[in-house]
Amino acid sequence: MEEDTNSQLFAAQSVRKTGRMLRKLRSQIRMCWREFLMRCWTHISQDGLPCESVSSYYAPLAGLKGQALKTKLHDIVAKDARSFSYAQVWDALYILDAADTANPTASPDVIDIYSKRTFPKLAKGLPTGWNREHLWPRSYGLPDGTPQFTDLHNLRPADTNVNSSRGNKAFGECSRETDATCLIPANREAGSDTAANREIWTPPGEVRGDIARALFYMAVRYEGETPGSKDLELSDEPSIERGQMGRLSTLLKWHAADPPSASERLRNDRVCTMYQKNRNPFVDRPELVAAIWGTGPPPTNGGSSEPRLEPSKPQTPPKVPASNQPGAVWVNEFHYNNTGRDEGEFIEILVGANVDPRDVVVYLYNGADRGVYRTLAVGDGSLFEKGEVTSGGATLYVCQLPPNGLQNGPADGIAVTVGGRVVDFVSYDGTLTAASGPAEGLTSTPIEVRESEQTEKGSSVGLVDAVKKLWQVFRQATPGLRNQ
Repeated sequence: MEEDTNSQLFAAQSVRKTGRMLRKLRSQIRMCWREFLMRCWTHISQDGLPCESVSSYYAPLAGLKGQALKTKLHDIVAKDARSFSYAQVWDALYILDAADTANPTASPDVIDIYSKRTFPKLAKGLPTGWNREHLWPRSYGLPDGTPQFTDLHNLRPADTNVNSSRGNKAFGECSRETDATCLIPANREAGSDTAANREIWTPPGEVRGDIARALFYMAVRYEGETPGSKDLELSDEPSIERGQMGRLSTLLKWHAADPPSASERLRNDRVCTMYQKNRNPFVDRPELVAAIWGTGPPPTNGGSSEPRLEPSKPQTPPKVPASNQPGAVWVNEFHYNNTGRDEGEFIEILVGANVDPRDVVVYLYNGADRGVYRTLAVGDGSLFEKGEVTSGGATLYVCQLPPNGLQNGPADGIAVTVGGRVVDFVSYDGTLTAASGPAEGLTSTPIEVRESEQTEKGSSVGLVDAVKKLWQVFRQATPGLRNQ
């Protein structure tokens, strides 16, 4: 009798366990099916999307600044932009903010904007999970059911509790030295470098530039054209009644200190090609921020100001510092072409001892349209691996690329920036003058040696004299090792 009872209990537990597993499986299937349908719709409808070619997308901006530039940008990002239901936003965030950016559909997690922790996708909407955070708060002019309410450039996954703590506070900075009410971190579940008081919210340092650029986009994209909506503006005096978000002076500082990363650019690309059919121009063209809002003290009425910039000067190629300087950063070696199918493509960057690799970004330029076709952040450990350290203390960083990861020319280029400033710009199989991106207006320095379809596999081109900018073909590539 006791054995029968135990058997019955075991059977009941097995049924309950199986039931839970089936419910979880059904939930996962529904999530994958929604993602599949969204991706199918996108691929069917995205042929020839204007936003895919960055250089042509912004071509109408030539010669504009201030309010005229802001108005034209609005026309560009508003044209053909697709909007979503609030329920569809969940599915988009599964991809756009997946923890595994290389395999977003397979990734089980998303990344929280305010703590940088991962949350299971299936924890959406739960009290202990994550929800959809409006960086530009809903109460500041985003009516339910409008395109601005569900704009994907403005939405991020956020810890439910942290999101509640943020509420509709404006972005800014507070310090315990000047404000006894300043709470650090802003919430016990938020990042350690966050802060908040009753009016201000300070996000983690690594996303402050991302958030600033999202708000710049919203101020350009939405001008009150939707019935019942407001003309969104940025100001140092935020106002719910006027739809003015802030604080602008802090956002300008964050934008300059935290330039677009590879992951931010990838997200921007995916919003264009997979979902909304438009781009955030301040991710692609960071310099447009100063051209609209200036770089000095902002106006307090929320309006845009003419840029406070020095008179333009002729652009000249950057000078590569001597190899023994601790601030040196340059392209040191790469491989882009060989006989048969391209194999073993890579880029090697030398970073001086006094340079933070997280400040170094590589931009690959297409010689045909003279625009950026790929962005690589040296500080991204999933892209670059550390190699040897030179006698001068510089470190070599190597990014292994897939076949055809580097275009084969003619006149394709590689630009390297430190803190948003171009420090090296080389090209192969010709010379180009960049039409967009951080090297816009700069003319590349050709390396004067080349690889071709007759080049043996396993070779590369490498810098052998940084002062004279002398390059050489290596029959045996040496990624991560010093050039001899």
